Amino acid sequence: MNLFVAVIFLLIVFISSGTAEQNIPSDKSTLIEQKLFGKNNVKKRIKYISKNGTFGSESQILSIECFDKNGRIILDSNFADDSEFGTKYTKYEYDRNGDIKRIIYYGISDKAIVHTCIYDNNDKLVQRKIEYGDIEHIEYSYDSTGLLLQETHYSKANSEKIKQIEYLYNSAGLISKVLQIKFDKNKNGSGSLELEINNFYNSDTLVKSTAVYPEFDISNTVKFVYSDSGLLEKVIPIDSEGKEMKRFTIFFQYEFR
Repeated sequence: MNLFVAVIFLLIVFISSGTAEQNIPSDKSTLIEQKLFGKNNVKKRIKYISKNGTFGSESQILSIECFDKNGRIILDSNFADDSEFGTKYTKYEYDRNGDIKRIIYYGISDKAIVHTCIYDNNDKLVQRKIEYGDIEHIEYSYDSTGLLLQETHYSKANSEKIKQIEYLYNSAGLISKVLQIKFDKNKNGSGSLELEINNFYNSDTLVKSTAVYPEFDISNTVKFVYSDSGLLEKVIPIDSEGKEMKRFTIFFQYEFR
């Protein structure tokens, strides 16, 4: 797989992962999706990719997400990563307030990586503790209105800051830009932009995202296609000339209660 193909595939997986890790704590778009899933009695969402760009018998399952009656994700089974340390499935546990209490990642070796979520008195996620891996914990900070401003990742080896993700919003309170910054201890801990994502909406609906990877001098765009009921059906990559790259299309199928 060449670099361009690998990067665009990662972009599609990152953006189209629904209520997955990057949407914790929940932003407005995630809450809209949860309400939509609950209203439509969504039980499962199955993510596919097809070699020829059309949904059919040659389509390969990438993941299966399971949701509770409130539209919250409870299990995400991943079929795309077969590496030794790849996450095969992820379980989500909730507290009485409906907030995520624990996220448990299971790999091929069945070694569980547990993330424990800690909330303040205002029911805001302020820290996520990680039992296993290179990251010790993640801290979250908000503005005066409660919008998430940034999450900061700290190393387990020396408790130093290794990554920071910043969020910017449009006037409707939806995430319009995401900046991912990595910190290098060999460069006196200075930060460099690793990834920038720009989101575009039609009302409350995400219709296009563009990602820029400065390190590789690559930018990619994907567009989102929805059903009449508002459920995501396709994520289609767009090339630099504005043409659809259909062979990399991600398809979504649903099972209902």
